[in-house]
Amino acid sequence: MILKKYSNRQVLVTNLATFLISELEAHLRQNDQVSFVVPGGTTPRPVFEHLHSANLDWQRINVFLTDERWVPINNPRSNAGMIGQYFLKNKAARANFFAYYNCTQSINEAVDFTTKKLTPMLPITVLLMGMGVDGHVASLFPGTAELATALAPDAPVLLPQRPQTESEVRVSLSARTLNSALSKHLLIFGDLKRQVLEQAIDFDQKEMPVNAVLSNTTVHWAP
Repeated sequence: MILKKYSNRQVLVTNLATFLISELEAHLRQNDQVSFVVPGGTTPRPVFEHLHSANLDWQRINVFLTDERWVPINNPRSNAGMIGQYFLKNKAARANFFAYYNCTQSINEAVDFTTKKLTPMLPITVLLMGMGVDGHVASLFPGTAELATALAPDAPVLLPQRPQTESEVRVSLSARTLNSALSKHLLIFGDLKRQVLEQAIDFDQKEMPVNAVLSNTTVHWAP
């Protein structure tokens, strides 16, 4: 893990966005298509606001989420809805986006269907993650019945998760899939999350799932 500290959030957002754009450009020069995986939540929104006008060949960029709540895209808690509003607009609207929720399928059917679509796009080219104050990453929450499967070395690409502390069932990339990324970034703000991150290093992955994805990850932090 490499921890990059910034003087304030605006400096972090600007520098991180520039770095992500540079990485995507470099991979596009060497590959026909690349995959860019992003988190939901409020923390990455300022980064998205910088990315959507970037001069990238977005038609060759496949975008999908680290995780999603099992809700329709018009639900205020939909991660797909959020990135549609803040990221996949302007120039970035040309990106190929792969959603997880499907109203015509059960969650297990949707996971199987989406896994088949995502597998040719793996390993992830560039990954941006967030982290909760309980140490969860993507939808890998401590105490979840399915967590052991999601952390296993032979975990599936994508799987349902049912966090006891959350109201919705979720779909999440496994730790194995996240760790496969060629470039991994974790974005956190505030002293509390930095403390959680520092504590997570000494905790078992089942207690602090973020610990499962910290190897070779660049952490971007601002107070």
